[in-house]
Amino acid sequence: MACGLGTILLCGSDVRLFSRHEGNRILFRADDFCVLTYRLVGEKKALIKVVLSGLGYMLAMGLAYLVSNPLLISSGISQKYFEVLSEQFNVLSSGYGVVYEVGLISSWPSVLEYYGHWVFLLSILGVCIWGVIRGPNRLLQTIIITWMIPISILVFGFIHFKYQYWLPVILPMFSTLAVILPDKIEVRGLFTMKNNDSWAKRLLAGLVLSVVAVQFTSYVYSDAVWFNQRVHAAENSYAILFYNQALEALEPLPSGSYYVYHDVRMYVPETDGWVTEAIFELLDYDYLQQRNFDVVMLMQQRINDYLNPEVVGIDSEAFTRSQVFYKDANNGNLKGYHLVFRNDFGLIFVKDELYEANYVPPQKSVSHKYNQLVTSDRLSLQQSQ
Repeated sequence: MACGLGTILLCGSDVRLFSRHEGNRILFRADDFCVLTYRLVGEKKALIKVVLSGLGYMLAMGLAYLVSNPLLISSGISQKYFEVLSEQFNVLSSGYGVVYEVGLISSWPSVLEYYGHWVFLLSILGVCIWGVIRGPNRLLQTIIITWMIPISILVFGFIHFKYQYWLPVILPMFSTLAVILPDKIEVRGLFTMKNNDSWAKRLLAGLVLSVVAVQFTSYVYSDAVWFNQRVHAAENSYAILFYNQALEALEPLPSGSYYVYHDVRMYVPETDGWVTEAIFELLDYDYLQQRNFDVVMLMQQRINDYLNPEVVGIDSEAFTRSQVFYKDANNGNLKGYHLVFRNDFGLIFVKDELYEANYVPPQKSVSHKYNQLVTSDRLSLQQSQ
C-alpha cells in the first residue's frame, strides 16, 4: 500500500512510465532514487517538483505504515519493535549462538543448486545490463538492476545466506529475459522478429534461448526429484517418520498434559496433551531446568553441528555450556532424563520421574519373594507326605 502510493506520487498520473505497452501497466516496489533521477534527467522535470515528489513519497509511506501498524504510535511499542528488528538483524549477520559463514564464496554452491548454472545467471545479468543501455524500456531495466545491487550486497555480504533471501532479487531478474526474446515464434522458422531488429540482437536472442534451454534441460531431473519428494513427503520424510516413531516411543506415558521440547526443524504438529516449545538458540542445562520439560526431542544433525570442532561460538562461555549439554545428549546421558528412543534423525528423552513410573516394570519386594518361597516349600512338603 505504502509503496504503491509512493510510486504514484513519484511517477505522476502516468503509471505507464514503467511500460511502453498500453496493456502492460506495471506498479511495483521500485528503487526510489532511480525513479527520481529519471524524472529529473530523463523527463527534465524541475528540481523542486522532483523534491516534492520524493517528500510526498516518504509521507505516503510513513502514513500508510502507521495506518497498518497503529500500535507503533506508542513509544514503548515502537522502541520494542526497533529492538527486535536490531536483534534479528544481528542474529542474521552473526548467527544463532555460533558464527555463520558470510560471503559469496560460501553461499555460491547454494546459489547454483537453487537458481541455476553460473552461465545462466550471468546471461540474465548481461541481458539486464543490455536492457539498461539499449533496451526498449530502459527505466524498467534500470529499476530492476538498482533493486538487485543493494539487496545482493546485503544478502551476500552481511548475512548468512539462505536461498529464500535472494528470491525477491532473482525473480525480477528472470523477467528481464523478455527484453531480448522474440515477440513472435513460428514453426516454419527458428523465430521471426521485427524488421528493424538487428542481426546482433537476433544472435543475442538465439544465444539466450540456447542458455535457457540448456538450463531447463539440466534441471529437469532435479525438479522431478524435488517434486517426487514433496508428493511422497508423508511416506519418505525423515521428520514425519520420526514423529510417528516418537508417538510409539511415548505410548507408555498415561494420557495427560506433557510439556515437550523439540528442535525447530522437527515435524511436531498439534498433538493432544502436548504443550510444545522450540527455539533457534543453543540449549544448555540451565534452560532445561528453567522450563522443566517432560519430554525432550533433539535432532542428531543439530547435535553433530554444535559438536563440530571447527564451529566457533559467538559467546565462548555460553557455547562451552551448550557443548557440554549436547555432548551428554549425544552419549545418551542427559542429566535428569532417560533416553527412550534414538535413530539417525533424532533422540527422545523422558524425565527420570516419568521413566521410572511408566517404563521400568515394578520390582517385587524381598519379603514378597520370601513369602513365595515359603509357600512353595509348604506345598512341596504336603505333596511328599
